[in-house]
Amino acid sequence: MAEVTELKDANFFSYLAGSPIPVAVTFYSRGAKPAMEELATIEELAIEYDGVVKFAKANVNETERAVDFLGILCVPSIILFQKQKIIDRIVGLISREKLAERLEENLRRLV
Repeated sequence: MAEVTELKDANFFSYLAGSPIPVAVTFYSRGAKPAMEELATIEELAIEYDGVVKFAKANVNETERAVDFLGILCVPSIILFQKQKIIDRIVGLISREKLAERLEENLRRLV
């Protein structure tokens, strides 16, 4: 079963660098209801895309350096990385269907 990895500032960029496949990172805050809804979607997609895309989550209060570096201004925000390069950025709550469509579009471009 696919796992959604919790990232911290200490392991954020090394996790991205160590992944041979794209990584979708969801930035969230525990008090933000839309962000918590997005995490539920991410957990479902992690199972569906197991072995194709890694999914991770980053609490903005525990990844302040990464948030500052990446210019995260609101939650939820999702950034898709390939080898530490930003491939796509989604700001705000997005439906499961739209998120899956965006992932598919990006995966086709990466091949």
